[in-house]
Amino acid sequence: MFIKAGATRIVIFTPTHAVKIARIPVFSAMKAFVRSLVRKFRSKTKFRFTKNRIGLHARALGRHMFGVGILANRAEAKYWRDTQDEKCIPTTNVLFWGWVIVQRRGEKVSKEDVLNSTLSKLMLTDSEFSAPHQFARYKGRVVVVDYASFGDPSLGAVA
Repeated sequence: MFIKAGATRIVIFTPTHAVKIARIPVFSAMKAFVRSLVRKFRSKTKFRFTKNRIGLHARALGRHMFGVGILANRAEAKYWRDTQDEKCIPTTNVLFWGWVIVQRRGEKVSKEDVLNSTLSKLMLTDSEFSAPHQFARYKGRVVVVDYASFGDPSLGAVA
């Protein structure tokens, strides 16, 4: 068993499963919130504390703080549940409203393995899929392991 930390999630690898836990980057979220308020105060237009404008900044804070990891987990779970797409690794469980998802674990693949598979066009695009760690071998075929953007296109490139 080992642990890897990504930008939005922490992944715990067991012999048979990968457990993806959404990260809570509190410091960067607060920094983004303050930065957006400072920009508004420095702008030439008169700043008014209205419900709509404060809501805009609160949404930015929420997206930074909670949104990205949980949205990615939920998007992967929903995409798997809706499509059972064979080019993706199966998501087996969703826990705590998307804070944690459990997926099957595949074997590591090389760049050549991906380029020789049916998913080669994904790796050749200028997207998050251009790295071999986004793929694994599962049941004899190369599959995508981090496919949140399939379920929610706003999270990245779509195949």
